[in-house]
Amino acid sequence: MSAVLNILMSLKHGSLTQAQAAAEIEELIELERVQLRDTFAQSALQGWLASFVGGETPNAQLTAKLCFEIADAMLEARAATCAKSQTLAHYGEQARIATLEDQIANLVEQHRQADMCFEAAYIEGLVDVLAESQDERLKDLVQRRILWARTYSQAALTNHGAQ
Repeated sequence: MSAVLNILMSLKHGSLTQAQAAAEIEELIELERVQLRDTFAQSALQGWLASFVGGETPNAQLTAKLCFEIADAMLEARAATCAKSQTLAHYGEQARIATLEDQIANLVEQHRQADMCFEAAYIEGLVDVLAESQDERLKDLVQRRILWARTYSQAALTNHGAQ
């Protein structure tokens, strides 16, 4: 894992291009696959040799070939299981994305509603009422605190491209 992190850090700092980083990561993946194949073959060999009793001697070439065939079958089964897990994870991620998109749509709609309330207040004479009011504290609070909320709401709508 630290080798992958080193590659990613090199990519981040510009000492590797994206293509170089991808090639190095592919090499690491292939090395890991070969090591896993060797480990599976070793396990198969241990099991195979443990099955022999007494003075029996297995054919070395045939045994080696068989152990690597078993290792390859184990890798295929592992890949199929991983692919199924990745597919399930993908669908879970898609559901999560859909939920987040729904939440964003709800927030955008809430911002639209808030903006419409501000617009209605302006149409109904908010500016005139504030100008005519003798209550300086109320005018200050409305201008400094409440009307700024419209700026933030409009910014959110603009940033989301939903105004």
